[in-house]
Amino acid sequence: MNMKNSGLNGQGFAHSENEQQQNFAEMIPVISGVIGRHPTDIVSAKTLHSALGVRRDFTTWIKNRIAEYGFTEGTDFEIAESLSSPKPGSSKTRQRLTYEYLITLRMGKELSMVERTEQGRAIDTISLNVRKNYAGERQNRLQHCAGN
Repeated sequence: MNMKNSGLNGQGFAHSENEQQQNFAEMIPVISGVIGRHPTDIVSAKTLHSALGVRRDFTTWIKNRIAEYGFTEGTDFEIAESLSSPKPGSSKTRQRLTYEYLITLRMGKELSMVERTEQGRAIDTISLNVRKNYAGERQNRLQHCAGN
């Protein structure tokens, strides 16, 4: 991923809140989804792992964090299985089972806080602002729908 010099990767909080939110959305897309039959905002744990600059491999990191902080499948995250395609030029010619951890925005915020990195602090701050904006947009939509 080609990263520009932003509030998330090295220069503190020198950029505007709107610019930080755009960078956050580019780095860690937030989608609406369902976890445990409840609508929620979801992020990819792999994308968060990359944005945080964690040095441990993804699988070890996410499994350890889930165990350490007591996150619950079906409440805080879901695991999606898929078959990966072999990489061109690789000696591995068969498909492999891969796992995607889809986590709530709240879990992503908590994981960002516990990493204790500049990227983690920036993501934590920006995710809080994104969450407030989403809540405000939802409220506006509800009021608009109620008025019609």
